[in-house]
Amino acid sequence: MTEPALAALVAARISHDMASPLGAIANGLELLALELPPSPELALLQDSMTEALARLAMLRLAFGGGTMPVSGANLFAALQTAGHGRVTIDASFPANLPRPLAQCLLLGTMCLCTAMPRGGMLSITSTDEAWTLHATSDSLRIDKALWQGLQAHENADLPPARAHFALLARLSPRRPQLELTDAGARLTL
Repeated sequence: MTEPALAALVAARISHDMASPLGAIANGLELLALELPPSPELALLQDSMTEALARLAMLRLAFGGGTMPVSGANLFAALQTAGHGRVTIDASFPANLPRPLAQCLLLGTMCLCTAMPRGGMLSITSTDEAWTLHATSDSLRIDKALWQGLQAHENADLPPARAHFALLARLSPRRPQLELTDAGARLTL
């Protein structure tokens, strides 16, 4: 078994094991909302649970395995979650995408969102040959070591919060190319 396949298997197992208890908590919160008067505390719990479920779905797509196609709507929702509400996503996808492509687009988005800690705009377009992710931000921060490792298909000694760089380097069918422009950064997959 290859390292990416093993990592995907572990991620899928963790996601699967977390989905049931999180779903049960979400259902419990729904029942509480029916019985209790509205309150800021209950709203905070409900919002936090909605975010946790969205992040779990995003992480399952980004790091999990599988062969089933991914709907364009599910990919778009995962991209928005990756943007943490700070990055506006402009993209249009077909009804279904091959899972490896959806995974690479999500991982690429996560990489670019890392470079936009204060938010920005991410536009995703495609041609017959490649997909392009174009990021613009007033405070774009490019960590050259991370991006050089991505482009060289080798990222050693990454912290867990940057695992998406290493996985994209391994899963992308073509070498990801980063181009810095006056208006931001362009990642071609």
